[in-house]
Amino acid sequence: MMWLVNRLVGAVVGLTLAAAGIVVVVEAVRFLTGGAPVLIPVEDWAAGLERARWADTTTVLVLVVVGLVGLLFVIAELAPRRPVALGLAGSDGDHAASVDRQGLESRIRRAVETDADVARCRVRVGRRRAEARVVTPWDVDGGQVRERATQAMTAALETIGLDRDLRTRVRVDRERERVA
Repeated sequence: MMWLVNRLVGAVVGLTLAAAGIVVVVEAVRFLTGGAPVLIPVEDWAAGLERARWADTTTVLVLVVVGLVGLLFVIAELAPRRPVALGLAGSDGDHAASVDRQGLESRIRRAVETDADVARCRVRVGRRRAEARVVTPWDVDGGQVRERATQAMTAALETIGLDRDLRTRVRVDRERERVA
């Protein structure tokens, strides 16, 4: 979800800055060629800026809002995200190998879903752990399914050979009993 917010905000900010840059360039060219400003009321802005004081409520309010928006952008960019790829064991300084996170999640999901008692499975892999949410039929022992799913996840991760061990976690949910 965060990638969607980042892309939308980035697109809006980028388009706004591009449009503002084009307007400034057009106005600068008109000014250099002796023309009057068309879109930017230069005289009005200059007069308003000359009257403005740092202690004015409006000035302080604008500065606070701009500062908070900037801080929000910084926090959004610093928020940790799941990695795109995870390193494989045996990588050295000259040669690096990695596995795509989504491919790894699919591989683990397929390994867990080989269990006949697993109705469906969703896997998430992060920097430090792999989590599976397993759904079983309502009449199946969830403890045994959890144990088998954990073994399947561990075996899949060992087969792939990541450069670090991931903690595994399995959550088992039961399907609701269907009443005929």
